[in-house]
Amino acid sequence: MTGFRCRWLARSMIGAPVVLEDLQHLVLAYSARNVATTELLDDWERRSRTTPSPAQAHGSAKQRVGAEGWLQVPVGVRQQLWGRLVVPVPQRAGGDDDMAVMVLERAAQTLAINRLAERDQRELTQQAQSGLLNALRQPRGLSEAEALARAGALGLKRSPYYLPLVFRTELPAAAPFPGDPLASQQEARVLLETLARALKSTASSGLTASIHSGSVGMILALPARQLEETALQRLAGALHAHGGDFAPHWTIGVGRCRSSLLEAAAGIDEAAHVAETAATLREPGKPYYRATDIRLRGLLTLIRSDPRVQQFVESELAAVLQAEVEGRPGYLELLGRYLESGGNKAAMARGGYLSRPTLYARLAKLEDLLAVDLEDAESRTSLHVALMLHRLRG
Repeated sequence: MTGFRCRWLARSMIGAPVVLEDLQHLVLAYSARNVATTELLDDWERRSRTTPSPAQAHGSAKQRVGAEGWLQVPVGVRQQLWGRLVVPVPQRAGGDDDMAVMVLERAAQTLAINRLAERDQRELTQQAQSGLLNALRQPRGLSEAEALARAGALGLKRSPYYLPLVFRTELPAAAPFPGDPLASQQEARVLLETLARALKSTASSGLTASIHSGSVGMILALPARQLEETALQRLAGALHAHGGDFAPHWTIGVGRCRSSLLEAAAGIDEAAHVAETAATLREPGKPYYRATDIRLRGLLTLIRSDPRVQQFVESELAAVLQAEVEGRPGYLELLGRYLESGGNKAAMARGGYLSRPTLYARLAKLEDLLAVDLEDAESRTSLHVALMLHRLRG
């Protein structure tokens, strides 16, 4: 029986909401029954911490404990408890607590057996955060209040601002699982664990989830708008420090800071676009990037798959691309250096790429090959756009 089926059945048999939490009092899953999610999960961590377990209260599972009269049973095996199942509402008229406890105990046993098959102790929390972040990105009727309640129950601190981020990476070639058919899943776990350690070390609060292979999305809680740069710098530094022996190279895309959690979640797509585009930079050097950092490159990334754009690239660069195929290399690199220098031949010569006579002769051949005037600003612009698109494609 799956965990979801188990919780649903327990809720149906008991006739009341059921919550599964971990040892840190974060909600891994819940079934709300006829109680609003905002009411059920509001300020969950504080309420849970002030409701002792039966062992702490020196009572049995059949006794309701705490100010709210919770019924609860531990989840786990012997000394390896990892959570508890809770009915966090008072006893209703005609309710049978003995039967409710029996149902909870059976459900807890099923969850414990399922958990024994889990390969990673953090997997349930990661799954819960992933499910919530995906729900926030496509809310389908989810209100801001419910979003805040569910996120708070998973540890996201309620804050005046939220910042969408995407972390894109490629693990080093020496990573420990090349060729493994489960590599993508293992990589996602490595990235999520690294981010979790970095968040903890900076005392930050965030929701994280793998959004696709090699990319992790995050909503970072910000206590004040003016702390945005500081928080980003600390997080980027912590990532580098907690990478371990197989530290990946991160490209961090930053969306726009929002006062609404749902609006911040919608900004994950923008942050992903920024991260994807910034990863194509030939000389990346910034700890994180915004849309203002990728500018034209960001626009070209959006349209690069359009057949008309591809036709434009082939038309502009056909001659130099053909030369590369025919065994006359170097013209594409020369064109790139010339365009990146702004058409300044003297600056190229001073850079030591080629001697001045050789450089001038090669540029003359390049101009003949392209059949354009390289001194013309519009020609250089057109060639530069085509070259950027070519590099983005490849």
